[in-house]
Amino acid sequence: MTQWIKKLHLYTGLLNLTVLAIFAIIGIASTFPTRKNSQSPSSERFVDFDVPGGLDDRRLADYIQEALALPLTRPAPPWQLGRDDDNRLWFGLPTPSCTYHITVFDQEDRLRIEKVQFPLWQYLFHLHEITPRGQPHLAIRMWAYYMEFAIWSLIWMALSGVYLWLTSRRKVPWARASFAAGILTFVAFYLVVR
Repeated sequence: MTQWIKKLHLYTGLLNLTVLAIFAIIGIASTFPTRKNSQSPSSERFVDFDVPGGLDDRRLADYIQEALALPLTRPAPPWQLGRDDDNRLWFGLPTPSCTYHITVFDQEDRLRIEKVQFPLWQYLFHLHEITPRGQPHLAIRMWAYYMEFAIWSLIWMALSGVYLWLTSRRKVPWARASFAAGILTFVAFYLVVR
């Protein structure tokens, strides 16, 4: 049984190497301050668009999002939907690698589409936070399931790692010290913040 657990532990780690590396990079990058809203659009274009009347902002944004069919977008989240100082509807359509900012010029029947490309660390951050719920695109949904699998497999790797240590190297002093330090750190943190 130990041989099987060793193999499963090893192959689970190798299978999830990409996701675990993203977790590590994002964890490190999150400790450094970043400037928000410092990105300028990488492209801007105007598109003629027959803006229908009688729709509220939410339904109009959804209608435009469906009609434009921009790659990997889904309906605008509530925090990226509003009106500017000139009372024009604006909304954002995020993807893992960029955001499309749409401004509706309903009097002129046209849209301004600005594409803001994310830097690499922000792209990795967006990959890190994707969940399967509400994802209309198969590719993003499959990535989200891969992320879920990786998160659950971390539990398996921790438990199988302890099992492998107990069955093969239980008396190694540094292993004992590491195990004790990990548990004591968690208990101390729990007592401090509860």
